[in-house]
Order: sequence, then C-alpha cells, then structure tokens
Amino acid sequence: MKDFIRKFFKLEGYLIYRVWFEGHDVVIHVGRPKKEAWCPHCKSLTRRAHQVMKPQRVFHCIFLGRRVFLHLSKRRFRCSECDRVFTDIANHRLLAALKDYRKETIKQFFRAIPPEIKEKIRELCGDMKWMYVKLAKEEIPHAKMVVDKFHLIRDANMKIDEARRIEQEATKKEIKRRIFLKNKEDLKDKEKELLEEYFKLYPSLKEFYWVKEKLKETYRAKNRKEGEKILNMVIMSMRVSDDGEILCWRNMLRRWKDHILNYFDNRTTNAFTEGVHTKIKKIKRVHN
Repeated sequence: MKDFIRKFFKLEGYLIYRVWFEGHDVVIHVGRPKKEAWCPHCKSLTRRAHQVMKPQRVFHCIFLGRRVFLHLSKRRFRCSECDRVFTDIANHRLLAALKDYRKETIKQFFRAIPPEIKEKIRELCGDMKWMYVKLAKEEIPHAKMVVDKFHLIRDANMKIDEARRIEQEATKKEIKRRIFLKNKEDLKDKEKELLEEYFKLYPSLKEFYWVKEKLKETYRAKNRKEGEKILNMVIMSMRVSDDGEILCWRNMLRRWKDHILNYFDNRTTNAFTEGVHTKIKKIKRVHN
C-alpha cells in the first residue's frame, strides 16, 4: 500500500509512515531516509545527527476534490568541521574565528566591538539563519543584513542535487551530477541534449534546475528593481508546483526576499570570508 501511495503521489525517495484524514483533507506523514548531510557553510559531509525537528505541514496537491498535505519529519545534523569566521569585508581583514556559532558566542563578539566602530557598520553579510538577523537587530540595529549570494546559489545546488539523488535511488539508474551544477551558458551541445533527456524522464528535476538558473539570473540584474522583478516571478511560479520541496523552497525565498535583495545596495558578498574559511580548514586538516 505504501509503495502505491509513494508512486501515485510522486513521493519517490520518501519514507511513508502513515496516512490519515482530517475532515475533508488527506495528510501523508513522510520523511527522508537521510543518514548524512552536506554542511551548507563548509561543504563537509557529516553523519552526526543533532535533532529531529518539529514536523512541518505543506500543501502537496488536490486529489478527487480533497487537499493533500505532507506532514514532513526532518532531521538536523551538526558539522564537526565548522568554525564561524567573521571578517571585515571592505578592508579584507580577519576579525575573529569563533569557537562555535551559538547565540551567546556571537552576542559576546558583537558586544566586544567598541561603540565608535559599531556605529560605522552599515552591512552584515552571511548565510540564511534567522538567529543572525535577530542578533543584528539587537546589537547593530542600523546595519542591513545581506544574504550572501554564494550561499544562496550553493543552497540551490544542494537542493537540485538532493532531488537528483532521490530520482536516482528510486529508478536505480545513474543520473549524472555535474551537468545539473554547471551554469546553463557553460553547457556543451551534448550536455544540453542529455539535460533535455533527463528533463523528459524526470520532470521534477527540470523544475529545480529552472529555479536555480533564475536565481543566478536575479543576481545578474542591473539594479534592485530589476532583481526584485525576477525574484518575484520565480516565487510566483513556484506557487503552482505539486512538489513539496519546491513549495518549502518558495516559502524560504519569500521569507528572505528583502535580505536577498539587499545585495544590490552595494553588491556585497562573503567571498573573502569563504576564502579565509577555506584556509582555516586546510590548516586544521594538516595539523590533524
């Protein structure tokens, strides 16, 4: 029965725990058989489970006039490689390498900054953690929070790679990874043909790939207004998807939209910080 539900509702790659009715709605409790995850900060593979998150409920589709919702169980993983690095982006200087990214640790770092220096800070650039936004509002309320574009695109690549792996595991057929991560304009003719074949066989991958490429196009916009127009179109288009992960991704982009678009004020990125972080990782590996 569970195999039938998985195939009928296009939930290949998910575990089906149970199905029940709530009034006129159908709820399917699903989870991912993930035993490992890629750290979005340092790209290290970790198998260290941290916690099971509170289940999320997302709309999936309409079936025979009934709304079908997915009751998603997700696990969080902790990265043993990761350090939190703070840099002065404008002057390319390392400010601190903190022992962890706990709220109190970061708060102590902010509060150690002299007031005359703190009032000169206009932007903070980082990845998508609401804790950073809340801390910034508390400690440096006049500074804008900018979502680092490289983290956003990396997150998009991780999402499409996860979708690729699910399809690969479900069909037991190899789906080449690199072709989905390359820029569309860098694909060779044979790669474009292969990509189109994959899209015919796996329509969900076409959806993920389209969003990834549109996010890159957003960052190529000439100004904030043009970037906002593209991003709004992406978010609106994702609304009609019948893929639960796409809908979750859409909600994430909606929540972070203003911080993503803050990039266009000064085109600030965390490229220098990532370079410092890479060097720290190499040093740790040599000494270990």
